[in-house]
Amino acid sequence: MKRAERRTHPRRDISTRAELSFEDAGPSEEAANQRVHTRIDVDYEISIQAPLQIGGREVMRLELLGTTLDMSHGGMLVRVHQDVAPGASCEIRFPHAKGEIEPDTTLGKVLRSQAHGEAFHLAIEFDVPLEVLKAADGTE
Repeated sequence: MKRAERRTHPRRDISTRAELSFEDAGPSEEAANQRVHTRIDVDYEISIQAPLQIGGREVMRLELLGTTLDMSHGGMLVRVHQDVAPGASCEIRFPHAKGEIEPDTTLGKVLRSQAHGEAFHLAIEFDVPLEVLKAADGTE
């Protein structure tokens, strides 16, 4: 279902058209089944350095503390208390996962951000897959 929406700026004589597609609102079951890496439920404290953007320009870098909800060798879903724009490059550190996640610092890109109450869930894809990722029971 698609709906065309017309917007005008209150102080300028500018109008834009945008098409909203409800089919594109979230990942499909088919997309979820196409994942390259198996996800595991893990609960690690993390630190993310990500850009704060205003008007599409980076004005400063933020350090966000959060926890992982699930991870794979190729990416993770994490809960933080600050929104980060999709497409933003970030540096991720796993300070308390020595020997369980290697490398303990990696780079990634925010694929999507969704509000969940007062927090945000960020889906992050790693630039390079993790070498080691162990579940709580020690399996890889």
